[in-house]
Amino acid sequence: MAETQTISNNVVIRSVIMLRVNNLSKQFDGRIAVQNLSFELKPGMVLGLIGPNGAGKTTTMRLILGLLKPTRGTITVDNFDMLDDGSARRAKQRIGFLPENPALYENLTAYKNLYYIAQLYGMNKSEIDGRVGELLEMLGIEKRIEHRVKTYSKGMKQKIAIARAIVHNPTYLLLDEPTASLDPASAKTVREFIKELRSSRRGILLATHNLHEAQELCDEIVVLSTKPLARGKPGELAQTLFSARTAVYANGIPEGLEQVLKERFGKRYLGRKKNKMLFATESPEQENPEIISLLVSQNVKIQFVEKENATLEDVYMKLVNQNGREK
Repeated sequence: MAETQTISNNVVIRSVIMLRVNNLSKQFDGRIAVQNLSFELKPGMVLGLIGPNGAGKTTTMRLILGLLKPTRGTITVDNFDMLDDGSARRAKQRIGFLPENPALYENLTAYKNLYYIAQLYGMNKSEIDGRVGELLEMLGIEKRIEHRVKTYSKGMKQKIAIARAIVHNPTYLLLDEPTASLDPASAKTVREFIKELRSSRRGILLATHNLHEAQELCDEIVVLSTKPLARGKPGELAQTLFSARTAVYANGIPEGLEQVLKERFGKRYLGRKKNKMLFATESPEQENPEIISLLVSQNVKIQFVEKENATLEDVYMKLVNQNGREK
């Protein structure tokens, strides 16, 4: 837990440096949008919110921003209470936000886009000039600062939108589906920019449907379906929810083999995709020889065998499907 200490009248005052959400819930006319959500976001950390449409990701961000009032729960930003009118303004100054569909002023230059937003945050001219210049250098577009935004690629536009969200130099940045409408090249550009922002000790809350992106960028993940289903590091979630897995690749699968494998291994046989058969193995050293022996007896021409780790997509599908069955 990051803390700073100050001394006032011989009393040590501790300030907790993090964005903290505790037992957050929101209902709309009796419909639950977010339920009992808790997490901590520290500077230099990327925390991912993943879940299906309607899971509460955007609602959570709007609650943190103060655009919605929670039904219950608390939100604090560096010890400032977001739900207290007296401290909410100072809390909001520490947060930047990129909505899913940001609206840039496309007939203005990148410089003027950033300059205008900085003015809205109450920054003076000398502060603005220095900060805007710093951001444009970070974006690598110093030579195009007088070009209108409408002439930029989608990836560059999104980078400018993110830069606009951090022009006031917030400690925390909320990104709602930052690559959702981008082509692969533009999405990669934005992901690299997010990595740069994390290295500058900025806490980032990332809501995304892109599970590969979440696995690449996030230090921790919250799987959300109105209520939190799991939280942890991507790799640790997979290890917690899945046993070791053995993948066997073969040159052709004999007819009738599927039924033989189901009868012999039951739920330990996870199925196949094309020429790959997948098995759950609690003890690979003991179970793999049994699997190979059966396949050889069925005249399967094995190409190679390897250990396969569960992915974030596997974690997501298991948790969300399980939650759907429980409802």
